[in-house]
Amino acid sequence: MKTVQSSLEERYIWQVERRLPESMRADVGEELRGTIADMVDARGESDDAVREALSELGDPRVLAEGYAPPRRYLIGPEVYEPYLHILKLILGIVVPLVLAIRLVVGLWNPGADVMETIIESFGHAFGVGIQIFFWLTIVFAFLDRMNAVPGNEKLGVGPSSWNVDDLPPVPTRRQITAVDSVVGIVLLIFAAVAIFWQEVRSVFTNTDGAIPLLHPDLWSGWIPAFMLLLALGIGMEVWKYQAGRWTMPVVVANALLDAATVGFVVLLIATQQWINPEFATAYEAVTGAPFAESVIGMLVIAGTLIIGVWDIVDSLIKHARSSQRTSGRG
Repeated sequence: MKTVQSSLEERYIWQVERRLPESMRADVGEELRGTIADMVDARGESDDAVREALSELGDPRVLAEGYAPPRRYLIGPEVYEPYLHILKLILGIVVPLVLAIRLVVGLWNPGADVMETIIESFGHAFGVGIQIFFWLTIVFAFLDRMNAVPGNEKLGVGPSSWNVDDLPPVPTRRQITAVDSVVGIVLLIFAAVAIFWQEVRSVFTNTDGAIPLLHPDLWSGWIPAFMLLLALGIGMEVWKYQAGRWTMPVVVANALLDAATVGFVVLLIATQQWINPEFATAYEAVTGAPFAESVIGMLVIAGTLIIGVWDIVDSLIKHARSSQRTSGRG
């Protein structure tokens, strides 16, 4: 009986919770568990008592409407989490990729104005991000209005068609999906490949071949250390996927790795001549303008710092949400 009760009860409560704002779910779930337990006790704690109690409570969609505040949102709670996950995933891949391509294509042109190219590249990437946000929001708003939401297929249409046996199972909720980890690994590998690629392909050449962007002396210690950080990052992505959730050990390890990466980049740019002097000389010879090493260095530091801080804050928020859900179901 324990298994039947737990299964049906949690499936029913999940169908109510998923239709409510995040801030209400834990309290409503706890209240429903108490209500269902009292109703089952009054019926003698049999398997049939669980079904009777849930049937008396009625369609979970109707019950959720009684708890929910007046609708003042474009995208409802049912689809908000997948919407946010997909939005962040697409923005996290497409926008940096567009920015990187625009910067590489623009700056690899010896006649390009560095600041103008950087501003135009960020503006183009921002525009792409706005387009993604707009169209994805429209799609999910339409799906929400049409009730085309995974998990609703078996519930039927209208209160009279609802049946306890139609409750779909509670899905396994992974905070960290395979897609998240694969994207992270691909980006880290891309960073490693880019470092080796600039050694053999460059817009400037001499009698010895390509003139690398990075100072050759960095290969004596700095670049191998950075490769180690990238390897640790790949290991971190694998561990995150295995954990499936933002547990405190995962959050702490991720924050330490982010801090180490940010500190490494700041220390490198602040203390080392990281741009190859031959590359800067070749650039100035072609364009007539000095290579903006300090400007690019500040942009790299700012970008690394923003990404690192965001990743730490995001992981803490997700850990707090995970802990709240766990305590709410305890």
